[in-house]
Amino acid sequence: MNKKAKYIANDQLEYTSDISCIKIYQREANCMYVISYPEAAIWDMVQQNYTFNEIVNMMTAITKNNKSETAIWISMIIENWLDNQLLKQ
Repeated sequence: MNKKAKYIANDQLEYTSDISCIKIYQREANCMYVISYPEAAIWDMVQQNYTFNEIVNMMTAITKNNKSETAIWISMIIENWLDNQLLKQ
């Protein structure tokens, strides 16, 4: 994962925010994903073009976890979304 890259939702997605989650429909795979909070907050920040460091800072404050652990956790989440073709660069 490139921490300086900007990521956007894959063209084959439709998604909506709910009070408790984000629901993502991947048309090509005919698959529904549900992203619960706090991961849903990461999705929202990625879609708003926050930088990786901005996301780490915000999620560190929200989760009250260690900053380096939070950065690793966010990297893993974004890598998973890239692997599942939910995001692209």
